[in-house]
Amino acid sequence: MVKAKKPHSIRETLIKPCLVSCAGILLGESAVSKMKRVSLSNDTVKSRIFDMSCKTKSQLLAKVKASPVFAIQLDESVDVANLSQLIVFVRYVHDQSIEEDLLFCRLLETTTQAADVMQLVEVTQFLEERNKGDLKAAVSDEAFQCRLAFLADMFSHLNELNRKLQGVDSDIIGHRDKVNAFVSKLELWRISETASGVSDVLKNEVIIHLNRLLDEFQHYFPDFKSDNPMMVDNFPKEAEDIEEQFLDLVHDSAAKAVFAEKSLNAF
Repeated sequence: MVKAKKPHSIRETLIKPCLVSCAGILLGESAVSKMKRVSLSNDTVKSRIFDMSCKTKSQLLAKVKASPVFAIQLDESVDVANLSQLIVFVRYVHDQSIEEDLLFCRLLETTTQAADVMQLVEVTQFLEERNKGDLKAAVSDEAFQCRLAFLADMFSHLNELNRKLQGVDSDIIGHRDKVNAFVSKLELWRISETASGVSDVLKNEVIIHLNRLLDEFQHYFPDFKSDNPMMVDNFPKEAEDIEEQFLDLVHDSAAKAVFAEKSLNAF
């Protein structure tokens, strides 16, 4: 029912009558009376789900409290009703291994801005209850919040680039274009940062981080700077036939029309 996205009431109106009928055919009238006494009403199912939810929540909180360290990750999503939902994941240590679970999901009734998210999560109160005064002070520090916001934005851009480099129609030409575009954005952000209104210390930290990212991209993608990645010199003589076929394709109007409508791989 969950996979089919059906309401809980279908148990009472559809499934139970079928089970009663099956019990009468296979087991007799005594089984029918017992089956009819089984409550599958919406309120009963809701109560059972709530009990299981409370038990799961208590078990998860016990694991988090027993962990020497933990981390939370926030994500904002939109449900089928077009309402913004705040999703909070927690990562902790359990049985000498790192585990990750969904901590809670809650409706964002105001906006999706960082201030409203932080107020809903109540991070400082949570850290205070855990006697983590040093972490509470760090979270409340404006410089820390700026660093955290920068890293969150940067990881968001990297995740977006990662998604663009995947898919069934991916090819080396498209990868080169997307990587070069991201490198150009890094250079733009580095220039823009010099005119930002943050402190000089934070400004220098951001610029250093962007420079390191640029160096890493240039190290891992040195050939992507070429304007013509598919150009190859010194074709062997046996490739002359291929070159002639390529010239025929260049001047084929019908092929150009098909190429404009399809992806490179499909073409």
